[in-house]
Amino acid sequence: MKINITFIAISVFIPLIAFAQQEETQYSTFLKQQKEKKETFNKNKAQEYKAFKASLAGKTPEQKSEIIKTFPNTQSEKNKTFKEELQKENSAFLENKISSSSLSNSQKAELVSFFQAQEKENRNFTDKMRNENLNAFQEIANNKNLSLERKKSAIKEQFKKQQEKTKEFSKNQNIEIEDEDEISAVESKTKSE
Repeated sequence: MKINITFIAISVFIPLIAFAQQEETQYSTFLKQQKEKKETFNKNKAQEYKAFKASLAGKTPEQKSEIIKTFPNTQSEKNKTFKEELQKENSAFLENKISSSSLSNSQKAELVSFFQAQEKENRNFTDKMRNENLNAFQEIANNKNLSLERKKSAIKEQFKKQQEKTKEFSKNQNIEIEDEDEISAVESKTKSE
């Protein structure tokens, strides 16, 4: 009897372990590819910024001011496009993994919908923070009553406020996810009973 149970255990668990390792490897590979793309993108951004700074040489202050106003918007659009591309890849990976799972179609749709909603919420938050920063920086830059040191201090304060808002936003998202985990655990327990 022990031999049969051992044989059954080995024949069931070894394939499950192999499958789990394969899934983990696929996910690790995907994350590694995403990381490499981000690193390449950031290196290119750094090179563009160096070229941008070099292009300012020999320009009048008025010309520099006009050029400097357009550069952040160009960079922002490139960042947004890159993030959207990564999100599409993430969604495709997620949908591929979910489609091969044993979940019901409604559960699969619910998961995909949840992740898309989270992504949209993140994108909206990022856009909101960027707009707040641009408005604050514009206000600080145009305030002729502030010294250069006070302007630098005001910019640091703005970044600190933004950092606090970002922490709060992330904390709230984690709470939502924890709540979703609790709901899922209760639902699966109820189904098994």
